[in-house]
Amino acid sequence: MAKTIDIDVAALDECLTKLRDVLAELEGYVPICDEASGSGKVVSQLAEIDSALDEVKSNLSTLITTSISFFENARSGYSDADQSASAAIAGE
Repeated sequence: MAKTIDIDVAALDECLTKLRDVLAELEGYVPICDEASGSGKVVSQLAEIDSALDEVKSNLSTLITTSISFFENARSGYSDADQSASAAIAGE
């Protein structure tokens, strides 16, 4: 027996918009150490934190970009399959 996958296209579009917004916000991230000056333990700790945050930003950006691509492909495939099924039913 075939299983069907129902996709709420409107909800998916809304989630894709939110993911794009988060991605744009990540792109606007400004490192905190660029503005720190001097020497000492605090500045070196800030540099380590900044480096870790930059790595997290990079990995999160990759994850979000990949997720957007996956969901856009799923949406497109669902829409194409739906149109093909409609055409088959209509006898086109």
